Amino acid sequence: MLPVLILALAGGALAGVAPTYPSPGTTWTPGQQYQITWTNDNTSPSTATGWTKFSIDFMTGDNDQQVTLENVAQGINGVTTSSYTWTAPQVDPPSAIYFFMFTSDTGAYHSWTTRFTITAADGSTVPPTNATQPNGQAIPWGIGKLSAATASSSTPAMVTASGVSAMPSASAVSASMPVASAASAASTVSTVSNGTAANASTPTTAPASASHSKAATQTSNTFALGGLVIALVGTFMLF
Repeated sequence: MLPVLILALAGGALAGVAPTYPSPGTTWTPGQQYQITWTNDNTSPSTATGWTKFSIDFMTGDNDQQVTLENVAQGINGVTTSSYTWTAPQVDPPSAIYFFMFTSDTGAYHSWTTRFTITAADGSTVPPTNATQPNGQAIPWGIGKLSAATASSSTPAMVTASGVSAMPSASAVSASMPVASAASAASTVSTVSNGTAANASTPTTAPASASHSKAATQTSNTFALGGLVIALVGTFMLF
């Protein structure tokens, strides 16, 4: 029974919608419009079964605790569309610490863009505050916030979700427990707890480009349980 359970969980770990832009090295200027794009990566679930409706959130933070700064869009059809136009907001600090998270309407599947840069109004930028993730990975990150001008027009809801395994990086395509106080007084920040950054579905200084669901973390936990059971059986056999 255990192997079957593991396979069932792993089957939902990859998502059919894979973000393609922003990509590593992308730099946006506040006030300018840009296209957020994605493609069907032909993994399970297909866009027709898992991504007929999904939302996009503007994020910051590390790969374990990602902070939602603003909801960008909801009800997007991944079957009929492959891009969404959005105006880059004013942020603080202007750095390569921002990324987008795609979430299916059921909340079962997630996908991330890489981390990318949004500059100050004058075009200046600063390096990410942290050079490595909490787990030691060499993926720069930081906790940003919307500037007062932008925050006054948007108030993200406080939402907490645990068990998400894939995350953004500072340069990958495709972030986790930054504190709510990192947001400006004019806005409420939501935190999303995740696993670790991957090369495809998590942001980094380059978030990753792959997408994973909560099932991935559950799979890891299942493997751990299986290992414990095997260890106990082995002990009894010795006697």
